[in-house]
Amino acid sequence: MIKFNQGDTMKVGELYKHFKGTNLIEKNIYEIVACNITYTGDNTITLDDMVIYRPLFQEGKTFAREASDLLKELTDEEKMLYHQNYRIEKLTDEELTIINTDEYKKKKQEYIASKYQAK
Repeated sequence: MIKFNQGDTMKVGELYKHFKGTNLIEKNIYEIVACNITYTGDNTITLDDMVIYRPLFQEGKTFAREASDLLKELTDEEKMLYHQNYRIEKLTDEELTIINTDEYKKKKQEYIASKYQAK
């Protein structure tokens, strides 16, 4: 668990949306896999702020980044463009309901396929 934003916490298993994209179909949805990583190699490396996360709708990808960077506040211009205040934000109850529908999952997979097919 990582604390941020005046007592809020980030916990393993929670789902977050990335800021880029104009709607829930276009935004990456991430699941928190691990927080406060313990590195067992060189003792000079500190990973207390590190978060491991994976995209919920893309197989075979896992990422690591500092929580402070993930939870960074967006510029005023980005806030207006993406309708979010932070780089990632926890999904609301309504958004959690939406992403669990078959209709959403189908549209999301179609979006992902078209996005990566074009590259």
